[in-house]
Amino acid sequence: MTSKCYRKIATLSIEDFYLTAEDQAKLREANPENRLLELHGNAGSHDVGLSVETLSSLTKLSREGSKLPYLLNISSLVS
Repeated sequence: MTSKCYRKIATLSIEDFYLTAEDQAKLREANPENRLLELHGNAGSHDVGLSVETLSSLTKLSREGSKLPYLLNISSLVS
């Protein structure tokens, strides 16, 4: 457990795909009846297009030979 592997890694979190403050405000204003859109973190407050684009790009990199072994496990989500 204490040995060093020196592997290159990339991490992503759902936190990386929140709408910008401006986009969140537009969404909130367009849907004043939906109190869940008042704050980020709730359903609807993520940039789904950005997340799909990012995961698709990373999957393509993996298929082209970059070593992202765990990414292949999620490729079915973006195909």
